Amino acid sequence: MPWALTNDNCGWVLDSSDLEYFTYNSDMTIQHHDLIDPFNGRTGQQPVERLTQHVVPLQVQFQKYIDVTSEITVQSPVRLLVAVTRQEVAADTQTAIIEVTTNLLYPYKLSAEDLASIPNATYPGMQFSISEVGDVALCPNVAGSACTQIFRISIVIGQGNCQITGAYGINWALNCQADPNNGNRVAACAIETGASSSADISILSEDFCAKVSVKVAISGTLSVYDSNAYTTPKTNFLQNQTSFFRADITSPDASLESATIQSVKLVSGQQQILLFSNGSISIAASNFALGSSGSDFADFNFVLHSSYINGIAVDSSKTYQVIARVDVTFSGVPGVKRLVLQGTLNNKPLSLNTKIGVLAPLETGTNQLLDQSSGDSLAPMLLLAGASSLAAFSL
Repeated sequence: MPWALTNDNCGWVLDSSDLEYFTYNSDMTIQHHDLIDPFNGRTGQQPVERLTQHVVPLQVQFQKYIDVTSEITVQSPVRLLVAVTRQEVAADTQTAIIEVTTNLLYPYKLSAEDLASIPNATYPGMQFSISEVGDVALCPNVAGSACTQIFRISIVIGQGNCQITGAYGINWALNCQADPNNGNRVAACAIETGASSSADISILSEDFCAKVSVKVAISGTLSVYDSNAYTTPKTNFLQNQTSFFRADITSPDASLESATIQSVKLVSGQQQILLFSNGSISIAASNFALGSSGSDFADFNFVLHSSYINGIAVDSSKTYQVIARVDVTFSGVPGVKRLVLQGTLNNKPLSLNTKIGVLAPLETGTNQLLDQSSGDSLAPMLLLAGASSLAAFSL
């Protein structure tokens, strides 16, 4: 029987004093009717009806409330770790890359990478793009693991740009990896659909247009001698005598491999006399000749012939500056001309110079020329030596 009918017609009394239940009380009467023949044996007696009645108290309780339970897991905010793990400018300085490595705990993963901010206003014409380049194995779809991803910012530098320094911003869509068994959303995923994440990074680069230049220096001296023994220095000569020269070359920064006389000339005031250049003798009367040479020296000699050594007044002298150009090569750097970290490597020219004094022919009291072949010991000379010039004068 529906409770509504029972409640209205059966005399139920409500008791709501209990904290947990609504209690309805009533009494149920039970009557039992049966026929009995207690007078069996007497003629004319009929069975009689016997009534048995019982009263049973009834109580119906309705529960006022119920506690239901379930478990939920509350996670801390999703924490994205970001590091710049590569910054590289190509050798031709036309392209560059910046690699950003991210790390998230399972089940989260980044996608839809996008450059939110770039320093393009600072570098006109520079082009930027971003893509994921990491191995998918770095982001396993396994509970308790971590997801590592690598994103590469590719830069086309363009002309006139010399740095990639600046502020870069990256946006991602934040997703949960699907259940590998059924493709459904895993229970550990706590983010809402459409969640995102971002990172701001600051890049500092060198000025790759600037050049680091190192010059390997060489120095040298040009000494004058009286013979090809190169033992006795001499700086004063008579016309038609032979002068012997040795160029000594040193380098504090590198090992020399060879030294070669390239050109030799005499200079006196405005007068310049070219004796030798690029393997050719310019004045035959000079009998110019190359001597020995090595890694750090080169010899040559020539005759101070009167056909080109002239204009010297009687009882006077004339000072010439001897300038020799010496080509050198360095060990390990064939054909070096100028050694700079950036630039073409070639032979390096070196100009050396010294000064010699040439005397006028000596005369006797009868105005006869002395035999110059007898050497410069025929007349007394005063040697004047200085840091910048050497000259001799007859007395």
